[in-house]
Amino acid sequence: MSDEEDISKIREDEIRAASGKPPIDRTSQEQKARIRNAMLRALREGNEADFIAAILDLGHNEGSDEYVRIMKLWHERPVRRR
Repeated sequence: MSDEEDISKIREDEIRAASGKPPIDRTSQEQKARIRNAMLRALREGNEADFIAAILDLGHNEGSDEYVRIMKLWHERPVRRR
């Protein structure tokens, strides 16, 4: 991360604190972004095992309504042939 990005994030945090808003959990945001990127990569590559791992990493338990809905979408998605 560049110095300018660090300074920008510090300024954002200071502005949030001054306005009474809670601080942003940047570590959590970055972790979720990595998981989302892994999910998108699995979608592009058609890798169901990696897709399921990403769903579980996001906190969706197997058998939950959200998990079932996402997996239904996975199986119904159009598959592009290369």
